[in-house]
Amino acid sequence: MRILLLTLYFAPDIAANAVIMTELAEELSAMGHQMTVVTAFPHYTKNVIDRGYRWRLFQRDNHRAIKVIRTYLYTSPRKRNFLVRILSYVSFNLLSTLVALLSGKHDIILAPSPPLTIGLSAYIISRVKRIPYVYSVQDIYPDVAIKLGILKNPFGKALFQRLERFVYTHARHITVLSEGFQTNLLRKGIPPQKLSVIPNFVDVDFVRPRHRNNTILQRFGLDGRFVVLFAGNLGHSQGLEHVLMCAALLRDRDHIVFIIVGNGSRKHQLEKQALRMGLDNVRFFPFQRRQEVPDIYSAADVALVTLRKGIAFESFPSKTYSIMASARPILAAVDPGSDVWNLVEQTRCGLCVEPENPQALAEAVLILYEDATLRATLARNGRKHVVRFHNRQVVAGEYYELLGSLTVRRCIDGMATAVKDPPYKRFLDLSVLVAAHILLFPIWVFLWILIPLFIWLEDGTPIFYVQERLGLEGKTFKALKFRSMVQDAERVTGAILAEENDPRVTRFGKILRATALDELPQVINILRGEMSFVGPRAERPELNQRFTNELVDFRKRLVVRPGLTGIAQIYGKYDSPPIEKLQYDLAYIEKMNPWLDIKLLTLSLYVTLKGKWESREKKV
Repeated sequence: MRILLLTLYFAPDIAANAVIMTELAEELSAMGHQMTVVTAFPHYTKNVIDRGYRWRLFQRDNHRAIKVIRTYLYTSPRKRNFLVRILSYVSFNLLSTLVALLSGKHDIILAPSPPLTIGLSAYIISRVKRIPYVYSVQDIYPDVAIKLGILKNPFGKALFQRLERFVYTHARHITVLSEGFQTNLLRKGIPPQKLSVIPNFVDVDFVRPRHRNNTILQRFGLDGRFVVLFAGNLGHSQGLEHVLMCAALLRDRDHIVFIIVGNGSRKHQLEKQALRMGLDNVRFFPFQRRQEVPDIYSAADVALVTLRKGIAFESFPSKTYSIMASARPILAAVDPGSDVWNLVEQTRCGLCVEPENPQALAEAVLILYEDATLRATLARNGRKHVVRFHNRQVVAGEYYELLGSLTVRRCIDGMATAVKDPPYKRFLDLSVLVAAHILLFPIWVFLWILIPLFIWLEDGTPIFYVQERLGLEGKTFKALKFRSMVQDAERVTGAILAEENDPRVTRFGKILRATALDELPQVINILRGEMSFVGPRAERPELNQRFTNELVDFRKRLVVRPGLTGIAQIYGKYDSPPIEKLQYDLAYIEKMNPWLDIKLLTLSLYVTLKGKWESREKKV
């Protein structure tokens, strides 16, 4: 699958979205997909393009096996200005759309917000390239901007709300971070079948509990202090002025110190406010390198997640998972009933208070300050939860299944309704069968005598294994094979695929399966017209039903005769998931022709001679 990821932030930027999208792209690439990323020049730290990327419109580079194309965007230190943000987004959208249109062939587009305008770029690219786009809602705009008072103009509100509806309407599918986000979009009339809840994640191997007495603690001069940490964007949404008021209430507690790490549009104002209030127990530090994130959280005793009143229903800070992965208790100042509140309450990984309530926040800090046992319990609960449900492999797997199912649907939608088993296949099958028996007659006789003899010597009779399979248009037939497993192998296990070093497979059976000689008797099925040399693998009716329940379009494979070999058998791994094999099969159905069949037969001979049919790795 060739995936185009259209994102404002990507490594080496250190924004939360940059980290998430970079790690998601890495995982999808590791799963074997061809990833192309179109993104902006790195600019997040100071809202100025990094020195190494200035004075150019675009630049190509690679991040591991991922092709990355970076584009210019307008930036200004006056990030707080709404017009500046619009200019920044528009410049990126114009250039990124142009670059993406020239970036090669793709099967699907993944476009995460913000900004909302990235959905418009995805729409244009999808129309020109004739591929679907998936819109990933990381924050719900323009709802957040309206509630924060950033977007006040009635015309502006109407314009962005209309753009939001347009992006949702034309997306093939929409992913949201939580049930709360899903409810918001359902209220806006988005069909439920168009929505999937796929949460964000954290690299639990990288962000993990570390010793508290680390270099960050020493560098910040925090030895012997109880550290209340806020790390992240210092913008409008976070409501950090209320954290400063909380610090003022606790200024007589000498051991408690508030550490605010990050940059953002409100940082300068917050620093001036802390200075006016004479808060010696509050310290500000700039963004730190990504490599130091685990140490930053490990240096804390408590970590804050704060949002202004009314914002938590349209926003879910990804730092929540990082705090949990670090095994630190969360102190969440968010709306009751919001997704963050519910997560913290249900997993018992921290305490929750209402937003914009400094007194309640101060009381919660004191509770955690005075109870080390409670802190340890909450921390363990958080770590346990993210390791199980929010690690990068689990969430990337959900994207993998979603994107795969959508590309399969596109392939099916594009198939001609008249697709049938073409006449050339029967002629080719009989020609190959006759030619092979004439040219290789001594070898055929040798195999038909020797293979049954070895099966009988090792495990007795029966020699053949007869199995019901589904053929053309769903008709069942009896597939013939040489027996490669012990007698009655499936009496206990039922119909399951053989595993690596499966004890049910005999010693000689391993040789037969590696060379595919166990399927030699299926030339009889080909002679009868029940099978072809090339086509989708013939599945058992029960397995076909199971896969169809998981992938409703799995039955589309039945428009042609099943084959001894095929694209899925050659290019897929033995244990490839059904969705991947289905993509290969549908690609064959869409492109089948005599020359493709001859090429696949030649490759199959190569795999047989190499004995790689049972390989869990690539065969060719």
